[in-house]
Amino acid sequence: MRWAFLLLVGCRQILGIDDPRPLAIDAPQVTVDAPLDTQPCSDSDGDGICDAVDDWPCGVKPTALGVVTESDNNGQTLLQITGFGFGTAGTLFAVVAPTTALTVKFNYLWHDTSCSMNCIDQIEIGYTPGDRIGCPFDQAVPKLVGASGSLMYGLTAPAQPGVVSVRFAIAQNFSCTGGGATTWFQGPPPAANIAGYICVQ
Repeated sequence: MRWAFLLLVGCRQILGIDDPRPLAIDAPQVTVDAPLDTQPCSDSDGDGICDAVDDWPCGVKPTALGVVTESDNNGQTLLQITGFGFGTAGTLFAVVAPTTALTVKFNYLWHDTSCSMNCIDQIEIGYTPGDRIGCPFDQAVPKLVGASGSLMYGLTAPAQPGVVSVRFAIAQNFSCTGGGATTWFQGPPPAANIAGYICVQ
């Protein structure tokens, strides 16, 4: 013990330190992390997003662009839908209870030179899975200048819980219900014609 003390004092003298007291050696600091919260959050639809922050409680949220472009008659008939949205907020996704009344809005642009005179055209709207609901647009499209504008249209959410897509399609009947038509004029439209989605809970 004496030799250790003398060694420390000697070291201090060599370093030019007059303080004869032994060097103080600090104890190593140990940081203890708080335990991690291992309690999983509630995820009722299994999409990996906690219910508390999930804005789409119907599984993995699909992709929607709010834009539809469809052509027919070798390109002579062209319909473009832009600016689609539900209600005043204009969202592409609606989460509602069964049979809830909804309003959609969208812009349209028509060009149709496939008829000898002005063509009578319809913009069909409906659900898939499901069928056509109606025709927000049902009138003649001027052959030389086409037609454009903004429309609002009322829908009713399906009665069964689940997810449906909202799709648009071209029809060229005498009217929306011409000949007793109640279904898509050319059959269910493809996935490219999806403008938005509804989650029914």
